[in-house]
Amino acid sequence: MIQPNNTSVKEIEFMKQSFPITDFKIDLFHLFFQKGYNLLSSDKYLCFIAPSTLLYNYYIKSLRDYISLNFRIEKIIITENKVFDEAEVHTAIYLFQKGLGLLRDNKVQTTSKLKNIIDKNESYVILYKMIFLNFLDMYGIF
Repeated sequence: MIQPNNTSVKEIEFMKQSFPITDFKIDLFHLFFQKGYNLLSSDKYLCFIAPSTLLYNYYIKSLRDYISLNFRIEKIIITENKVFDEAEVHTAIYLFQKGLGLLRDNKVQTTSKLKNIIDKNESYVILYKMIFLNFLDMYGIF
């Protein structure tokens, strides 16, 4: 987490100017999604392991909106166990395709069974994109 107690005001201002989708507190993964989008060619894929808080944290809503507008959300795999022992939050694996998200597809595949994915025994729940944008915000699902 990037905050005034661990990062200079000059660096924070640079990040806010360079990465416009930053809210309240800046976490590096917010910047990674934006930089990934900028580096990615059209219709190419972006896959990150990032905190699952992206799905429900009130202060990350603008990043969710940005992702939904700029990417086709292919899959979201919410991990049952922590992927990184030293991490304090649970993670999810996000697979996005660069393009106009809301105009292309209105469904998102989600799962919490990482073992099924590894074993190629894929089992997903289909969520409509508006649920990703609104329902998760309201009820803190996942």
